[in-house]
Amino acid sequence: MRDFADKFSDLEIIVFLSKKDDEFRRQIRKTGLHEEQCSGVYIDLEMYLLSDFAKWKSDEIDMWDFSKSEIVSDPSGEVGKLFGRKLHISESLWVKRIAVYAEYLK
Repeated sequence: MRDFADKFSDLEIIVFLSKKDDEFRRQIRKTGLHEEQCSGVYIDLEMYLLSDFAKWKSDEIDMWDFSKSEIVSDPSGEVGKLFGRKLHISESLWVKRIAVYAEYLK
C-alpha cells in the first residue's frame, strides 16, 4: 500500500469464506471481472477459507497490508477477531526489532 492512488493503482480485495464452495468462488470471480471491466481498475481478488487463513504465518509485509485494510463486511465478527490476532505484535518482537535496528544504526 502506497497511501495514494494514481493511474497505476489497483484495488485489492480479499474474500474470506467460511466453507469451501466452488460455485460461490466462481460467482465472486465473475463479479470481480465484471466490476474490473466496468471501472477500468485492475482488481486483485484473493479468496481464502477463513480456517486456512488462520493458520497462515504472516510476515511484516502482510501485517503492514492488513493494518491498512478495511473490513467491509464481517457479520459474525470472525474476520475482525482474526485480524486482531494476526496484527498483534508481542513485546518480545518489539524488543527484537529495536535491537536489530540499533545494530543497523551502529
